[in-house]
Amino acid sequence: MIKDFEVVRALILQQLYFYSYFRGFEQSGILKSWKFVWMLGMSIAIIATLLGPYVTKNYFMIFILMVSGASIGLYLLKKSK
Repeated sequence: MIKDFEVVRALILQQLYFYSYFRGFEQSGILKSWKFVWMLGMSIAIIATLLGPYVTKNYFMIFILMVSGASIGLYLLKKSK
């Protein structure tokens, strides 16, 4: 069975890889072509998190945080255009 610290370590390494990869391709067209792959990977991560054993009591909190994050992202997107 996977221990909690292994999951946290894997998530931190995944985020560091994601952001370092992002930084190199911001100005190129590669970023647009990989957007679907990143969305698919993050969707798998969200589904795995929601189906995990520690989340069953926290669905409401996850929903609130997802809605607030999406609203902040939409606000910043509209502000940047």
